[in-house]
Amino acid sequence: MRYGVSSFPWAGSSLRAVWFLCAAMVGIANAHAQATYQFIGPDGADIWAAAYGVSADGTIVVGNTGLEAFRWTQAGGYERLGWLPDPSPASSARAISADGLRIVGWSNSTQHVTRGFVWEASTGMVPLEPISYSLPVALSGAYAIGFQGQWIGGYSYDVNIDQATVWDAPTNPLSLDPNGLQNTSYVNAIAAEAPYAVGTYSPGAQAEEGFRYHAATGWMPIGFPVGATRTRMQCVSADGQILFGTALFGQGWAPVRWSTQHGFEVLSGAPTNSPTTHVWACNAAGTVAVGVVEDNGVRKAFYWSEATGFAFLKAFLADRGATGLFSSTRLDPRALSADGNVIVGSVGTLPNAGWFRAQLSPTDPVALGTSYCGPSVPNTLGASPELYAFGSPRIADNDLVLWSDHLPRDSFAILLASPTQGFTPGYQGSQGNLCLGGPIGRFRQIEQIRFTGRYQRTGLRLDLEAIAQPAGAVAVQPGETWNFQMWYRDHRGVPQSNLTAGCSVTFQ
Repeated sequence: MRYGVSSFPWAGSSLRAVWFLCAAMVGIANAHAQATYQFIGPDGADIWAAAYGVSADGTIVVGNTGLEAFRWTQAGGYERLGWLPDPSPASSARAISADGLRIVGWSNSTQHVTRGFVWEASTGMVPLEPISYSLPVALSGAYAIGFQGQWIGGYSYDVNIDQATVWDAPTNPLSLDPNGLQNTSYVNAIAAEAPYAVGTYSPGAQAEEGFRYHAATGWMPIGFPVGATRTRMQCVSADGQILFGTALFGQGWAPVRWSTQHGFEVLSGAPTNSPTTHVWACNAAGTVAVGVVEDNGVRKAFYWSEATGFAFLKAFLADRGATGLFSSTRLDPRALSADGNVIVGSVGTLPNAGWFRAQLSPTDPVALGTSYCGPSVPNTLGASPELYAFGSPRIADNDLVLWSDHLPRDSFAILLASPTQGFTPGYQGSQGNLCLGGPIGRFRQIEQIRFTGRYQRTGLRLDLEAIAQPAGAVAVQPGETWNFQMWYRDHRGVPQSNLTAGCSVTFQ
């Protein structure tokens, strides 16, 4: 699919039509950044394997091959991590620190006694002590590691319930339950850069609620979106301010995002009534998430980002050039690199299963381009938004995202593009300044029109082979400089639109 352009009126009736169309559709653009897909089978004589975690840079993957935890790198392949002492053990690695040096998970014994562990190259596998030894057996398990690799999160079993637990040392468990050991609860994720743990607790039968715990302020229930009766929190941004999980609306689950500033929102374009939905992982910025939903009775992996909206993962990868994906391929994505570019998870079903590592582009996204024509005219928020470029300047990588924040809430935006710069106050009746000259293209296809939502920011991943221009989409050529600007609805009386500052990118 290639994109053309036309004028976009900001009149109320036209904008309402666009609003309803955007609310009903899946916001995906085709044939963007190059993607790769790699299937990795089990190690040695094992007949199945699963992956659950990846380092921040996407280079180290952890999980289990057969009944043993592993650490894997592209260069070295599998490294088996062993088990805690037992005649007939099993182990699984569930998470890895951002720097890739510490791995956590669980090890199971012949008596079905599970013990959490932390692994380092210098110490091997060390057990995580449970909160109490009051029972004949002591149980614990680890699902998360974060806060600069110093916190481990999971659960301890005591007084007939699983308790959300954080360890800052293998022998120092801390129960997060604020109600005197009354609720079954689990820590599912820990922020990479701040002392926040998130998870789910059950205050009663058929009751669940997400929570966030901070070292200084303690336990805080997340609550529920309007109309929902249950929530589960599964992952957290690096700073601990944005959480992802699911919420139950009636009989169906929906993937949701929550933040301290904006509260809950359902992920744009996602199904809202799936009988089975899990959000397994998010990136460090809280702008990308992956998981699974049930679609017409079939469990499917999904990818969601602020720049693309909701997409089924297999088609999303294939549309971006990934090979090796077939109609029978069943993906279960479990972890993301910090930038959201690398996805790992399991493939297939037991007993014939392996795992995968997918990458959306061959280079790590980096900030690029030059901001100009700023500050922009202040909007309703009193902010002067800029436009930022991330990705790669190499045309062959086809990896460019244009992104802006501090925009009005629940507004629509269109990206503009031109090979030349200019300056026109009050463009098309806007209160802002147009910073482009010459032929100006508008990314106005329905899947390209962006929505700011509660988070008051939006972005668009471009196809460098199809840059919108008045005479038709064109491909970027080496050595060319392109200029971009975001034109957005600004609810400030008349005029009702505004523009960000400009962003200029030179391509190689």
